[in-house]
Order: sequence, then C-alpha cells, then structure tokens
Amino acid sequence: MQIRCVIVDDEPHARMVIREFLLSDEDLVVLTELKNGREAVKYINANSPDLIFLDIQMPDINGFEVIKNLKSGYEPVIIFTTAYDQYALKAFEASALDYLLKPFDEERFIESVDKAKKRIKLNQAGNFNKRLEVLFNQYKSTNQKFLSHFEIREKGRTSIVNTEDIYFVEAAGVYVKLVSKNGKHLYRVSLNSLESTLNPAQFKRIHRSYLININEIEKSRYLSNNKYSFLLKNGEKIVSGRSYKALIHDFLSY
Repeated sequence: MQIRCVIVDDEPHARMVIREFLLSDEDLVVLTELKNGREAVKYINANSPDLIFLDIQMPDINGFEVIKNLKSGYEPVIIFTTAYDQYALKAFEASALDYLLKPFDEERFIESVDKAKKRIKLNQAGNFNKRLEVLFNQYKSTNQKFLSHFEIREKGRTSIVNTEDIYFVEAAGVYVKLVSKNGKHLYRVSLNSLESTLNPAQFKRIHRSYLININEIEKSRYLSNNKYSFLLKNGEKIVSGRSYKALIHDFLSY
C-alpha cells in the first residue's frame, strides 16, 4: 500500500526533518514539499494526496484555512505540525488525525504515521465498497432498455446515430444537438426528456444545457467556484454548471 504524502511548512528545516523521516518508510511517497498555504490549497486540490503534514502557523494562509479551502468531498488524513501547543484542541476540532508538537523525535513521528496508515486503510476499504455498489448499479442499468440509437431525418434521408458514438448532447431550444463521431445533428426532443431515455451509467448531466458521454472524456479538471472543465476526445471543451458539482465528484471518483 503506497501512501502519497505532501509536506506543508514555511520552515525549510522542518520540511527536511519530516522528509527524512518519511524516506525511511517504503510505504510512503513524498509528492512534494510546499512552503505556504496558498501553494498548498492549489496543489492539494489538484492532486488529492492521501496524507498531509500541515504546519499551522504560516504567514499567508494558516493550516486551518488550508483545510477550509479544500475541495468538497475530499477528506485526506491530516497530521498537524506546530511549535505552539495552544492549537491542539482546535486541530482536533478540524478533524486532524494527530498533532505533532515541534521538535518531535522519530519515535513520536512513527507512532503518528502508523495511526495514519490504519485510517487510510479503513478509508480505502470504504471506498472500495462504494465502488462495488456503483459498479453493481451500472450493471443493473446496462441491463435495462435504454436508447441505443437515434434515427435522424435530414433532407429527406434517414441516418442512424448510435448513442455510443456521441460525445455530448447540447440543448437547442425545442431540439437537442447531438455531437457524434460522424457529425452534428439536430433531434427534436427536450434535453430533460432525452436524459431519462439514455443510459445513466454512460451519459451524465453536467450542466442544464449539456449531457456528456463519460466514455469520451479525455481529461477533467476542477476549476474553481464549483465548476469542472471537461476536454472530450473530439477536442471540444465543456465547463460544468456550479450546481452539478456533487454529481460530478461522484462519477469522477469511481
């Protein structure tokens, strides 16, 4: 079990001590060291490490503010490190696993890391059970009757567009625009009505005007203000609506 770690401390010596202790454990991988809270929020939200060693007293954003600015639904294991013991109670109120008072020795550090390993193992087991549930629901969904293709009538001709070939569907008044591997087509139906006929394991609503085929996602990235950016395999980029953040986080997690 490899545990991805991040060290956040404005003191170079403190970062060095933690890094050296971590390097003695082959289960722990140090992703990076960060020297202030602003860097920490940006990096942690983008990379979702398993374990964070977080200083409390930093010049710009303190450790508690870092936690407040982490993305919704993400719950890393956090070990606070500080030279000031008056923060201990507040640290545990902020859901920290442990609290290391500087200067700490290797024995105390190992004790804290062992607790972190146990917590992460439990978290991973819980996530595995969630993934099994999602897969089971997807299996049930694929065995239901969902729309497999569209019959498109254009200029007196009828063509077939398979749902599996669609990148995304966009609302267009009383029509929807189907953007597929063989072109763009208008189909007379509302997006709300169409959504209920498509396989929910494949098509996800990310905006009031868009359904995307998650099998055609090339890259996804959290932006800010509860929005995500999706780059699809046809090169088009779609930004989600803010109210869809929880739904998007669920399907990206599994």
